[in-house]
Amino acid sequence: MKNAKIVLQTLVIIGYAVGLFPFGYLTTCWIVIPLTLVNFILALPSKRLLPDLINIIMAFLALIPILGFIPRVVGIILSSIAISNLTDNITTFDSDFDMK
Repeated sequence: MKNAKIVLQTLVIIGYAVGLFPFGYLTTCWIVIPLTLVNFILALPSKRLLPDLINIIMAFLALIPILGFIPRVVGIILSSIAISNLTDNITTFDSDFDMK
């Protein structure tokens, strides 16, 4: 489940980054909003809904052509924080097999 959320958050970051280019904000309708909704649904069992809810709001605010620049940057930051929170609990392959 965490790996799927990491992939979805990475795709959200890519969608927001494309939205920073002129007329790229239109990708928010097709990519970012559906992915943030899926992230919200996947967050329901973990009860950590506030970051995903804020990201949904930022996705809708990112539709504003000129002023949507700020919500896109905030969305990139929120998704990056979400990825770092998800990867904190994942152990790496190297740490499982210490060769001593």
